[in-house]
Amino acid sequence: MRIDDHPLVAEVTSTGAPRTTATARPPAPPAVSSLMLDMLEWLARAPRSYGDAMEAWRSSCPRFTIWEDALGDGLIRVERGAGPAMNETRVALTPIGRAMLSDHRCAEPVAVS
Repeated sequence: MRIDDHPLVAEVTSTGAPRTTATARPPAPPAVSSLMLDMLEWLARAPRSYGDAMEAWRSSCPRFTIWEDALGDGLIRVERGAGPAMNETRVALTPIGRAMLSDHRCAEPVAVS
């Protein structure tokens, strides 16, 4: 794609005033994997220490980036505790993470008799 073909590139009218070729659309919400929702749900159920979170969600696999993605997307935050121990540091959902979880929570299945 040439830069001139980009829908948000401004054109200049004959009077020199900018004219936008298209209306900017708000960014689409990021796609949420079921694994990401599992992690957010796990964090929402109970207070979790950094040590617990690392034990449950850390991976050395370059294709399993759930922890890094959640931090990078601003869905979770690490809150320092009173001391240096990993169990005194907490991992919590951010308001963005809570909203995402709320938006994607499925209703409880209804039992059919």
